[in-house]
Amino acid sequence: FVADAPIKNEALGYYRRIVLAQAVDPELRELSHGGAVVTALLKYGIETKFFDSAIVSQTEPENPAKPKPAVALVPDDILSAIGSKFFPSSVAKAYGRAVYGHGKTSIAFVGVPCHVLALRKMEAWQHKIIDNLKITIGLFCFGTFSMNSLLKYIEEKYKIKPSDIKRLRVASNFEVHTEKGITQIPMREIEKHIMPSCRTCTDFACELADISVGGAYPLPDWSTVVIRTKAGEDFFYDAVQNGVISTWVIEQEPKVYERIVVAAMQK
Repeated sequence: FVADAPIKNEALGYYRRIVLAQAVDPELRELSHGGAVVTALLKYGIETKFFDSAIVSQTEPENPAKPKPAVALVPDDILSAIGSKFFPSSVAKAYGRAVYGHGKTSIAFVGVPCHVLALRKMEAWQHKIIDNLKITIGLFCFGTFSMNSLLKYIEEKYKIKPSDIKRLRVASNFEVHTEKGITQIPMREIEKHIMPSCRTCTDFACELADISVGGAYPLPDWSTVVIRTKAGEDFFYDAVQNGVISTWVIEQEPKVYERIVVAAMQK
């Protein structure tokens, strides 16, 4: 229903091609602490009017760990949404707000697999506002955490208040960044705080998106991009041809591909 992609992979779903990519702008990569592919694509799409808005998750100023669904209308809105989010964000509601509140008719949507699934269901049911959707960018996802539960645990055990958290990051451990430094928490210690609904989800690589994006470990400044639909392919390579994104063949980095497939199979 979603794509006529020629390749079917048991772990990754249907796709047209998989590449490694990064934003050409080094400042974007530095801000994102990664490949900054999603940020670069959204910024490019807004600037070129490929779409008129984007649904993203920003953070609340008084609680930097808490995601806030937002309708991005200008490039600065995109920049304020940089960074991974680890708690649920009701971005599907923000899509409705973009249509009814802002009158947007060509919307880019960024979300994790369950968010994209919600939009694809609306598409299958021919919901009256789904024609306003221009493109979906999906994020690789192992699951999100119960915010109150995890933040309470971090405060009780590590004496870190939610308002002191500047950034959260998953590497080999769960990292909590504050002005005082970085606290490393073993993943096994916080697995019990994963949302119950996430435990039933089997979609790691956001198989229903137009473009799926995730990490490229062990390459620090790159992202893995799974191009699934013709619309996603056209938009992505338009950004490549205009010097916004640079790409590299994933076949040259077998460890990256292996890690993604293993992660998808584990989920």
